Amino acid sequence: MGREEVVVAERLVKEYESYEIKGFVPMTGFGLYALFTVLGEKLGKYERRVVRALDGVSFKVTRGEVVGVLGPNGSGKTTLLKILAGITMPTRGRAEVAGLDVVREHEKLPRVVTYVPGLAAVNLFVRPEMTVEWNLKRFADLAGLPREAVREALELTELAEDAHRRVYELSTGKLARLAIAFGLIKQSPLYLMDEPFSGVSPEVKVKLLELIRKLASEQGSSILYATHILSEAEQVCSRVIVLHEGRVIADDTPRNLAKELELMESVDIEVKLFEGAERVARDLAERADRVLKVEVEGDTLRLTAATRSSRDLVRYAVERVHAGGNKLLYIRVREPTLEDVYLALLSKQEASGEKVLAPLRVCYVFTGEVSRR
Repeated sequence: MGREEVVVAERLVKEYESYEIKGFVPMTGFGLYALFTVLGEKLGKYERRVVRALDGVSFKVTRGEVVGVLGPNGSGKTTLLKILAGITMPTRGRAEVAGLDVVREHEKLPRVVTYVPGLAAVNLFVRPEMTVEWNLKRFADLAGLPREAVREALELTELAEDAHRRVYELSTGKLARLAIAFGLIKQSPLYLMDEPFSGVSPEVKVKLLELIRKLASEQGSSILYATHILSEAEQVCSRVIVLHEGRVIADDTPRNLAKELELMESVDIEVKLFEGAERVARDLAERADRVLKVEVEGDTLRLTAATRSSRDLVRYAVERVHAGGNKLLYIRVREPTLEDVYLALLSKQEASGEKVLAPLRVCYVFTGEVSRR
């Protein structure tokens, strides 16, 4: 029997409209039509664009998974998370979270979803002049949750010593912890994290990423972690969904994607020489698929090579170096990183003739006269 499915998304499409009049910055249509009517009378024609932020996105997330949602700005990450949180509605397609339809039952989604936005949004839902503890207790009261959960959230995020400090006094790293603390008060089947740690120091980020792993392993929560920082996803995600112009171009583990893309391992070798550097470098290069770097400094040779079989190359390197009376100082094998996978996927898209790193895709453009309604 398979694991419980917490998220099911099928062919999700999200389109937005924007309007433009000669020389004016485009604006999205949020009750601004009256303004454009007045401008149109004076300036003439307008242009209405329909842009597609998501284009047929389908995937599933099971209980306890930490899934990275990767892609550059404008690839659809935030739009996807907002649909699953019930903040915005899809144009077409369907999605369920913990069995709830995101359109028909969106008012129930707060019971099963915790949305953790980036640091820029933290001050939108806190009173910065009030203390950390006050804000968390206020949130617990509004959500109908026991106040006892506040103390536990403070302990888990290491904010207990800052409980009586005002929010505006907190450092960037502690603000990020506070954002997570709000999520911990309300234990949810699904956490949606939208680049929550941008601007946080590496030391703090390590602890927060460990906290995310615990949410999945100990609490059994599923986590969708949207980021464009590949090292973060590599540390915490067992699987990644890569978005490109609103479409899913990959959905698998980094290891499987590297294998599918035929990415090679790299081997770093450092040798103290007692024979000619050219001869040793040539022999090692002949056993590699590709030489990435060769440096000779005094009697030291440093070589980095890409290979499909690191085992064979390492075995040969040890034998060849010792056979020549040289001394092997250092050898290291590196598997393809998530960054290698990501760049290879984008390169593949580019080779197929599609634009890479484009903004939201323009689907339709209409030009006409602006008239009163």
